[in-house]
Amino acid sequence: MTDEIRAGFGRLLAGIAGELDLPPSKREDVENKYKAVADWLGKPESALARYEPEIYPHGSFQLRTVVRPLGHDEFDLDFVCRLNIAAQPGNQSDIKKMVGDRLRENGTYRSNRMIREKNRCWRLNYAGDFHMDIMPAVPDISRADDGILVSDRDLASWVPSAPRPFARWFDQQQVPFRQKYRSVFNASVEELPDQQIKTPLQVSVQILKRHRDKHFQGQPKLRPSSIVLTTLAAKAYGQQDDLLDALRAIVTGMPHQVDLSADGVPVVLNPTNPNENFAEKWQEHPERLGAFRAWLVKASQDLDELLELRGLDQIGEFLADRLGQREANAVLRAEGQAISDAHQQHRLEVTAVTGPMIVGKPREPVRPSTSYGTR
Repeated sequence: MTDEIRAGFGRLLAGIAGELDLPPSKREDVENKYKAVADWLGKPESALARYEPEIYPHGSFQLRTVVRPLGHDEFDLDFVCRLNIAAQPGNQSDIKKMVGDRLRENGTYRSNRMIREKNRCWRLNYAGDFHMDIMPAVPDISRADDGILVSDRDLASWVPSAPRPFARWFDQQQVPFRQKYRSVFNASVEELPDQQIKTPLQVSVQILKRHRDKHFQGQPKLRPSSIVLTTLAAKAYGQQDDLLDALRAIVTGMPHQVDLSADGVPVVLNPTNPNENFAEKWQEHPERLGAFRAWLVKASQDLDELLELRGLDQIGEFLADRLGQREANAVLRAEGQAISDAHQQHRLEVTAVTGPMIVGKPREPVRPSTSYGTR
């Protein structure tokens, strides 16, 4: 495979990840809205004010691995509402209720019927746009880091969690790449903050999450959780610069990152808390582990098949089936336009670096006569 063809495939996959992600304008809107919620919860007249409420993102929004849900435009985004209260046996429901009561005191949230209680959070529904899940939490004094305890309605107890320590661990898996990328491309990216440079790991997680969603469409109970996928992907990532190399390493390496407990049970341990098993459901539902392994085999096969295709029509049809019609159409339109522009302007530049993606900046066009060939 030539560098031009590799660059073309990498650009298409990175483009699909961009289509799956929050647009910069929507991310800014989300940030403004969750800051408004934080301000409302912490106002001096609020019953929560003395507990110094702090809201911060966790999950895919924090890791920058957001993926648009299949079939609709509303993103599911998660936030922590940390209150400076000591956890006591039995007070988790009361603390969660305090947060819900304060949210309902806001006329906008209440009048628009935006608020809905879920197992561990309060959901604010910005219809047609996104869901903001606000998860009440208190400090976990058993930990020396930013660990928290979360109210779980179904278990009627506090449950430990560590979104900030996990985010730091995830970011550490990308530090060597970021340092190398900045050293190579310092002149063009030295003013960009790290959050504007998507790494091959982040893009790979987005691609695999969408491939998973398509693969398990109609079988949601068998679908591996995002935290399991993200953890194993980060462990399998080997600092590859190229997106295709990263995807290959992650897909083939993830099965080997599943550990065994002392009892021989497959586990996916939280790298920041070895007492937490992200894959605890596998023991109760072993068919989910089998489905996870079968999906990884399929993902590897699909990557091989994709790289054998030539011609934008065949590639577009394949990407639409595996990753989504809307996203495939968007990147194929952009690619076709780039090729047309390159023909008209006689540009022959090609980039073989398909790993990083600078948010909001288009990639250079590839040489149109050799990008994908024919088949």
